[in-house]
Amino acid sequence: MTKKEVFDLLIMSNSHIFPIPGRPIGVTKIQVFLALKPILKGKLYWQALIDAYSSSDNLFQYRWDVRYCFDSKEPHRIYLMTKEEQMFLKNLPDKVKIYRGMTKAEKESGYFGVSWTLRKKVAEFFCNDYGRNYDTRDEEKIVHWLLINKKDIIAVIQDRKEEEVIYINKMPIITYSVETKKERKKQTLSIKYKGK
Repeated sequence: MTKKEVFDLLIMSNSHIFPIPGRPIGVTKIQVFLALKPILKGKLYWQALIDAYSSSDNLFQYRWDVRYCFDSKEPHRIYLMTKEEQMFLKNLPDKVKIYRGMTKAEKESGYFGVSWTLRKKVAEFFCNDYGRNYDTRDEEKIVHWLLINKKDIIAVIQDRKEEEVIYINKMPIITYSVETKKERKKQTLSIKYKGK
């Protein structure tokens, strides 16, 4: 399959499961990627993954698929990023603080989504204001941060000015949470070690 054919299929799909006029009903970009995944190799695998992922909302139902896809051993992972994003990642310090808006249940499980940010304000937006995570809309949310090794970052995505970091937690160094209900703030500090 050619790159054009792959991206034509991705363009025709939706960012989420709700119908959009002129698009196939119920076929999401991540579903298209998962269907094509067995035939995608190398550079095309990573380019299609980042396109499908960055153009998708409400990936809660696919969180394990997404994690598995980003953890792939497919060669040429560097193609998740532009040259500018690669340089940005290279210039980060060896230890990096990342933030994620998440549900309390996700925090308690210790198995986090892959999308993080370098900016606390962005995590707070996804925690408190972002309305397109329909599956977790009614759950209590917090902002959680990790201090990680730069070498463990899979990619940095800057196309939406969110300073997004793709990271799969295996063994965080230090974890810290701030409960961000508008009425109150509760802070906790803990050190956790998780097996690889």
